[in-house]
Amino acid sequence: KHEIEAYQHFVDKENINEFIKNHVNSKNIGILSIDIDGNDYWIWDVISVVNPDILVIEYNSIFGSSRSVTLKYNENFIRPNRGIYKCLYGASLSALTKLSEKKGYSLVATNLNGNNAFYVRNQLLNEKVYKKDHQVCFKQNSFKEFLDEKGELKYLDENNIKELLNNENLVEV
Repeated sequence: KHEIEAYQHFVDKENINEFIKNHVNSKNIGILSIDIDGNDYWIWDVISVVNPDILVIEYNSIFGSSRSVTLKYNENFIRPNRGIYKCLYGASLSALTKLSEKKGYSLVATNLNGNNAFYVRNQLLNEKVYKKDHQVCFKQNSFKEFLDEKGELKYLDENNIKELLNNENLVEV
């Protein structure tokens, strides 16, 4: 029904607003999806040139349901292809919910796979689409996420998760 165009561009905090302005004609848009496997929190934080009705943003369930954490901002971040550090990306659902609320959005749902959160602009909430608590919406991811040394797809074990959660690149927000 609508013409959709896709663009490939490495975005950072300095260029995201200009990139959007070059490709979007209106401040008010229907949907914005952020899934860049790294700086998602920081990119959402600086976006100011559009006002989406709905935001879909990836969260990292490995960080748990209560911690408000994200990776330190790294303008050149590229998610590794192998090893447990492939699982060290993005932000927790709690961190994204705090940021979204600050920007005028409410969490309304997460997907069944435990990796995408859906926020709606507060002015659009009603009796059918309403704010939900991030603890209630939180789902642990349901997929294998890293390749080991042999190239086999694996789940993280308890020690892997502990190592990731204590990484110096994680910050409380």
